[in-house]
Amino acid sequence: MDLSQNNLSGDIPVYFGTFESLCTLNLSLNNLEGPVPEGGVFANSSDVFIQGNKKVCEDDTIVDNELKMNQIATMRIPALQ
Repeated sequence: MDLSQNNLSGDIPVYFGTFESLCTLNLSLNNLEGPVPEGGVFANSSDVFIQGNKKVCEDDTIVDNELKMNQIATMRIPALQ
């Protein structure tokens, strides 16, 4: 699911982790903040894109805004059925 550049703000919704068919989540370039949820799609950091959110943190550390930028350019999200 690509929700990048949508001017989203606030905490990352924990319920994204409960979507069993969600295999990739792009939340980059928004105004999200707080910790990254655990479980579900969040369990595999290579499937979640959160760069460009200046106040998002992982393990009490602010996420590097350059993290995975090369992956966004080449990311392919399967069509939802």
